[in-house]
Amino acid sequence: RDMGKIPKVFEACQKSLREISCDTSQKRNEYMCSSALPAFDFDAMKEWYAETYLHGLSMTPCSNDALWLNENHIAFIEFKNGKIDGLENNKIIFKLYDSLLLLLDEKLDVSWFQEDFKPNISYTREHMDYILVYNKEKFDKNNLTPQTRRGKERQLQDSSHRTLMYKTLRNLGKKSLILFGLDRFEGYLFHRVYTMDQVEFENYLLDCGVNF
Repeated sequence: RDMGKIPKVFEACQKSLREISCDTSQKRNEYMCSSALPAFDFDAMKEWYAETYLHGLSMTPCSNDALWLNENHIAFIEFKNGKIDGLENNKIIFKLYDSLLLLLDEKLDVSWFQEDFKPNISYTREHMDYILVYNKEKFDKNNLTPQTRRGKERQLQDSSHRTLMYKTLRNLGKKSLILFGLDRFEGYLFHRVYTMDQVEFENYLLDCGVNF
């Protein structure tokens, strides 16, 4: 792509995935990804949007951490280093909705990069992915969020997805169970939805042919 066409806000918010994945809430910075892959800090893009167009708003929209654009992918990426309880699970869903609405505004149009981009969910449903990267050490398999439990039931009832999950057990690194109730957005707002721990995400990037 011709990066010479990049709008100023995208240029100003371009960082590596490693930088974007940094959790500064701890006593020391913790990174959930080691990749130098360039992406866009969508939190920063949201702040620019709010400061420029949402004057006087008492609450700014929520936002995902990263927007990833490359030859084969348009994807939102959210990094969650902390424990995800039911309340945090809901916040993830709010971020997903708000971020998608922001992206569909002409002020954040990505057609400069993806020429066929259309600002509607018919396009994102066919061409955009959503990825949640969570901390495996803080994921409590014995105390799942209500959203995860309901999502797991939906997927186990879906015979095609059940078959896919069985295949996954024999083919590690491919698509598997979607956690946190995010499965309901696959085929509705996004083409594919992934929930991965840090190692799975690094392997996913390698499978995509990303050069770290």
